[in-house]
Amino acid sequence: MRDTVANPAIFVERHDCISCGSRISRSIGSGLFGEEPLRSFIDGDPWGENPLAVLERERWDFRECSDCGQRWHARILSPQWNEVRFSKWMSADAIRQFETDHGGNHDAARDVQHVLRLRKLGVTRILDFGCGFGQFLEMCRLFRLEAHGVDRSSARRSGAGVQIHAELEDVPGTFDAITLFEVLEHLDDPMTTLLDLKTRLNPGGLMIVEVPDTSGVSSFTDRQSYYKIHPLDHINAFTPESLVGMMSRAGFRPLKKDFAFVTTSLKRVAKDVAKSALKQRTTQRYFTLA
Repeated sequence: MRDTVANPAIFVERHDCISCGSRISRSIGSGLFGEEPLRSFIDGDPWGENPLAVLERERWDFRECSDCGQRWHARILSPQWNEVRFSKWMSADAIRQFETDHGGNHDAARDVQHVLRLRKLGVTRILDFGCGFGQFLEMCRLFRLEAHGVDRSSARRSGAGVQIHAELEDVPGTFDAITLFEVLEHLDDPMTTLLDLKTRLNPGGLMIVEVPDTSGVSSFTDRQSYYKIHPLDHINAFTPESLVGMMSRAGFRPLKKDFAFVTTSLKRVAKDVAKSALKQRTTQRYFTLA
């Protein structure tokens, strides 16, 4: 690998829609990494090695499919430079600091809710794809479920308290359920990944998908919009409709979640029931094979 300080990062173009494959799209936001306010947002994040020196003259291009409405960043880091991102820019300390600074403490109650639902549905073997530091794996094992994890970040794998595999091919067998918690927005080719994961599901298998809701976001007006469509990290952008659209094209259909309460607060229970009754738009969905 060339000196990452002396040489600019290399990007590749994604021309086709990441969901339907259409080549008809329009740019809804673009600019240079070195322009404000993006430059300051990037500079303000914790890094193992700050990437601005190799990014500032490179362009970002946020696009929307004219056929299905899916949104994505057209210019993404090359595979070689993605390795630099995971190995040098996103150190374990930087990741943990980011989560601390931005309220990213792991939601154990959410994990328990998912586990209770999965047990009720008869799930015994789970794959958490993009499992981070492995907290959900640990929760599954506390409830005596067989859980395996995959994450491409070496920093997360080395900082986890459980064994995590680097590649899907390293994990044997098939699964009753596969979870993707805030994963699809990071993938260079999310549709191919979904189709690969689909082959690992048992008949009647489930997939739980959670992604940020980027409805109404097309540029970096503030830090919240920056985190939702981060041009290095959140390279795919979803709304409730585009998430269901991609999952449908991959061969899945939405499944209504059962209630699972992990609280003594009647107010929170009532809020959860009300949300379900109103069928609010959401990018946190359960799916099953179509």
